[in-house]
Amino acid sequence: MKRGKNHAAARPLRHVHFFTETVVAAESGMAKLHLDSVDPEGVGSSLLDSHMYAGGELKDVRAMTLTSLLQRTLQYDDDNGNKPGHLILKVDIEGGEYDVLKEVLESGALCDYASKKGKRVDLVVEFHKWVVKDNKQKREFAMLEKMFYSSLTSCGIHLTKSDWRG
Repeated sequence: MKRGKNHAAARPLRHVHFFTETVVAAESGMAKLHLDSVDPEGVGSSLLDSHMYAGGELKDVRAMTLTSLLQRTLQYDDDNGNKPGHLILKVDIEGGEYDVLKEVLESGALCDYASKKGKRVDLVVEFHKWVVKDNKQKREFAMLEKMFYSSLTSCGIHLTKSDWRG
């Protein structure tokens, strides 16, 4: 029996955007990023003042909302005039996800892309309620997670929780 060749070819990336020294936040403008003072690789850097690793060096960075990021990157057609399709978005921003998701829900940008434009949206979020010490804030974050799941899935977004701490 002769094996068929796999004719799947890699498609070139088009309209790739690199945003250096830029963070996604609830408001656009300049922001103070708390550089991770515990992990030598700096994986816990956060905009969140109450983050357990905050307290070290601050760095000025440009901030943009998720809504403005979506508006800037989902507007392009490919060479055949096709609009962008399936959106896969990973959010791992050390506690900042709560304000960012509130902002994008209020704007309706992500839900519009999924429901009005009929596009598939896979949103993978690592929630970080464990990075804050204040129990009241942890409870608030837990309630927000439930609200995000309900609101986002009701408009057609496929939301996956990615939390290595459980």
